[in-house]
Amino acid sequence: MTQANWNAEIANVRDSVERMKDHLAWLQLKQAEARPGLPPAFQVYDPTLTDLSNEYSRFLALSAKLHEDLAHHVGRTVPARRARLRKELQRLEQAVHHLNLRPTLGLI
Repeated sequence: MTQANWNAEIANVRDSVERMKDHLAWLQLKQAEARPGLPPAFQVYDPTLTDLSNEYSRFLALSAKLHEDLAHHVGRTVPARRARLRKELQRLEQAVHHLNLRPTLGLI
């Protein structure tokens, strides 16, 4: 795998994390604006929870692929570069973990 491919892969994972943060922020805003005990003025189709779930699945797939690629391309990549990529991937995985999506997605 080339340097450009590694950069594209990690950028895809990073973008996925940012989209999950955006979806989660929208859900939190929606909950904050809800009026308990009162019906909503009108119902609008809101695919945010589905979009968040899809993005989480995409993140897991991208992350797993990158882990696999890093493990199988040992001889073709400079060890320091692989270490930096692994560290960046770990940082992104921690960021997703700290979003605490499991309760929101009903995965508990």
